[in-house]
Parts: sequence; structure tokens; C-alpha cells
Amino acid sequence: MRQEVYAEASTAAALRAAECRARSERLRAGGGATPDDAAQARERLAVARRRQEVAAARARSLAEQQAAARVLDEGARRVTAVDVLGPADLRTRMDALGCPLVDLWAAYLGLCGTCSPLELDAALHGALVLPGIEYRRLDQALWEMEHAL
Repeated sequence: MRQEVYAEASTAAALRAAECRARSERLRAGGGATPDDAAQARERLAVARRRQEVAAARARSLAEQQAAARVLDEGARRVTAVDVLGPADLRTRMDALGCPLVDLWAAYLGLCGTCSPLELDAALHGALVLPGIEYRRLDQALWEMEHAL
């Protein structure tokens, strides 16, 4: 069975090669292109143009999606404690909420905070500098308390 398939494929390839040689000879002899050649060329040109249109549409769509993603990224940026809030700002927010230090510390621990209540009090009064992530955790804890999550 395989040999029959190979034989058919070989015969088809030989016929195609013979047709190509005959066409090549006609063109060399100045016979010009046949109507079939012109029709095939028009068909190939139409396919190529359609591919270009599809590629251009995809490129436009990708550019629009990238622009929309940039707008979303710019709009989604949240102000964090490191950007604006220092210890005094956090203390002011805590006082405005009427939040005792123990409650803030408990919420802060729930966010994987690592300092003790004494260290937290010292940091909020500016006597101790915490790593930036700790200020972000405090900011998040205050935000959650403010919005009663």
C-alpha cells in the first residue's frame, strides 16, 4: 500500500515538473502567460492581499490592546505607605479612626507583620525605622479597619 502511495506521489510530482518545464519553455520562447497563468496569479495576489489585511488588523488589535493595558496599569496603581505615608501620617490616620494601638497591632499581625506592640508604637512615633514592607502592611491594616473588612 505504501509503495502505491509513493508511486502515485512520484507520478504526480513528475507530471507537475513536466508542466512547469513546459510553461518555463513557453515563457522563454516569448509565448507569454496563458489565461490560466494570469488567473492563478490574480488568485495568489488576492490571497496575499487578504493575508496582509488580516495581519494589519491583528497588528491594530494588538496595538489597541497594549494601549488599553497601559491605561489600566497607570490607573490601577495604588498609593502605598512608602509613596506618601510616613510614621506621622499613619499615626494621624490611626488617631482619626479612633483605633487603639492593640487593634492596629492585631490587624497588622494578621497581615504577617513582624514587630511587637512596643516596636510598632516606637515606629509610629518616629523613634524606630521599619522596613518599607512593614509600613505597607500598616497602611493596609488601617485601610481594612477604615473600610471594616
